[in-house]
Amino acid sequence: MRRSSEPGLDPYLPIVGSDGDSYVVDRVALFDKTKLRLILTPEETQLYNIVAFQFNKSGVSMELDGKRLVMFNTLVKVKRSIDVGAEPVVNLRVRLRGLVEESPERIMNGQLVHMERRLGESVSEQIRAMLVKVRDAGVDPFGFGLSYMAKRFGRADDWKRWKEAYPNVRYRVKTDVVFTSTGQTR
Repeated sequence: MRRSSEPGLDPYLPIVGSDGDSYVVDRVALFDKTKLRLILTPEETQLYNIVAFQFNKSGVSMELDGKRLVMFNTLVKVKRSIDVGAEPVVNLRVRLRGLVEESPERIMNGQLVHMERRLGESVSEQIRAMLVKVRDAGVDPFGFGLSYMAKRFGRADDWKRWKEAYPNVRYRVKTDVVFTSTGQTR
C-alpha cells in the first residue's frame, strides 16, 4: 500500500500464469501511481528481482560464440548509491556467486577468470538496459527517488528536482561474477 502513495517509490505486481498443472510467476507489471506502465519480460523480471530484492535463486546468461553460458546464482549482493550532481547518476555494484549450469566449452584453468569478467560485463549491460527501459516508462519501482530525497533532506523542491532529472538519469552498473563451481571434474 505504501508504494501507491509514497513519492519516489512506485508499485509493482507479479503476474501469475498457468503452466499446465502449476502456476508460474515469471513477469512483473510496473505501475505509476494510477495505471499500468510496463510489463517486463521473464528475463527482465529476473534482473529486476536481482536488483530490487537481491534474489538469490535466479540465473543469468550470455551468448558466447553462438552458444549460451548460464550461471545459477547462489549469492547476490547489490549496493547502490546516487551521485547528486546537476544530473544524478545511479551507481549499482552487483556481486554474483554461483554455479555454471551450461557452458559451450571447458572454462577451467586460465579461461575461468576471463569468463567471469565477460559474464559480469554482459550482466551489467543487461541490467543497464532494463533500468533504462523502466526509467523510460516513467516508473521508479526501485525507490531511487526515495534515496535521492534522503540525500537531499526530502523537501518539496527536492522532489520536483528529482521528477525533472529522472527521465535523464544515467546508470553506472558494475557486476562482479565468481563461479563457485563449473560443474566439471578435473
